[in-house]
Amino acid sequence: MRKNILKLLKQLVKAEAGIVMAGVLILSVFMFFRFEWGGQQFTYLAKAYLSGKPYFLEKPGSWWDTVRVDNKYYWPLGQLPAVMLTLPVKIYRTGFWQGYLQLAMLFLTAGLGFVIARKGGFPKWHSAVLAFGFCFASVYHMAAGIPTSWYISHGLAVVFILAALGESLTAKRFWVIGILMAAVLWIRFTAGLGVVYFLFMAWEGGAGRLQKLKRVGQLVMPLVLSVVMFLIYNRIIFGSMFSNGYRDVNATFLNVRERFELVNYGLFKIKNIPTNFYYYFIKMPDPITLKVISYWGRTFILKPPYVTTDYPGVSFFVVSPVFLYMLRANLKKKQVIWAIVTSIAVLATILMWYWPGWVQTGPRYMMDLLPFLYVILLESFPGKKLPIFTQGLIIASAVFNYYLLITILPALM
Repeated sequence: MRKNILKLLKQLVKAEAGIVMAGVLILSVFMFFRFEWGGQQFTYLAKAYLSGKPYFLEKPGSWWDTVRVDNKYYWPLGQLPAVMLTLPVKIYRTGFWQGYLQLAMLFLTAGLGFVIARKGGFPKWHSAVLAFGFCFASVYHMAAGIPTSWYISHGLAVVFILAALGESLTAKRFWVIGILMAAVLWIRFTAGLGVVYFLFMAWEGGAGRLQKLKRVGQLVMPLVLSVVMFLIYNRIIFGSMFSNGYRDVNATFLNVRERFELVNYGLFKIKNIPTNFYYYFIKMPDPITLKVISYWGRTFILKPPYVTTDYPGVSFFVVSPVFLYMLRANLKKKQVIWAIVTSIAVLATILMWYWPGWVQTGPRYMMDLLPFLYVILLESFPGKKLPIFTQGLIIASAVFNYYLLITILPALM
């Protein structure tokens, strides 16, 4: 009798979890197509490429994060998403918005997350919950719900890294992994540092030194070509191989005071680490208090819905609490050590960036290392099964994340 009751409860939990998961997915799809989002730079840049121009031919919603050179506006960030959009834009012109690409990225991310969890030994339902958690109960939920250029870059980099991880668990062709990571470099350079994980893998094994060097060469060659192309592009457009123009971003419509952080703390400096560490890992949600003046100033009494998020968002572990399980990861697994070292390399780089990012609910730059944190997470459950509490945490976290996302919508629209 007791077993039957427990079985029934588990089935009810799965049913309710399935309903919530479907609801969150529907909300994401709704957000893709319901709102007229700004930040369609890649669509407009693809249109410019089709005209043989590397600069914008018309205003892409706003000039934010653009660089003006010789009275022409350029996009200084990774170009690959625009290249990928050239064919659909050629067919649909600017009627093909980035939300369509974002939706495809969401399904690819969920599918790859599921496959990687299955390869890690998890049952189907648990793999589905983990994949759902990766997409909606982590910082990735912003890429799953905000189809602007910045989140297109984050989301697409994650897709390519997950694809590389999937390849490493199946055919393990290092030339394919090299191409995938070269693509990541052309989207987000800091995410491209994830190649460290695969360098460990290429060198691992009982093969001789020559075979190891061959695998490393297959992995590295596409990345070298990618870097060379990137340097040539910088030299032609910005006059220097080692400048992508970002130091002058927004300089045409913001004054020096408004660019304070970039001018005084950018681009990558060690002194930025304490500030970013606080916002990445410590910052909590902001309280919503009654608008009443009391003896000590504004009252501390909360009012519904009690908490919100404000610039520059909340801690990684507020929007991704399931990743706290990483603290009990099996350190005897070599892939865990590789993932930890890789994550530290990427994290050390983004912590030196001049600001923590905005508009966001949590630290969006953490998506650069999220796939490797996922590798660690999968080795944090000894029985390769998620406890009911963990499944509930993932579902509740996804709901809370979308609440926070709604609170920042005015800043996005």
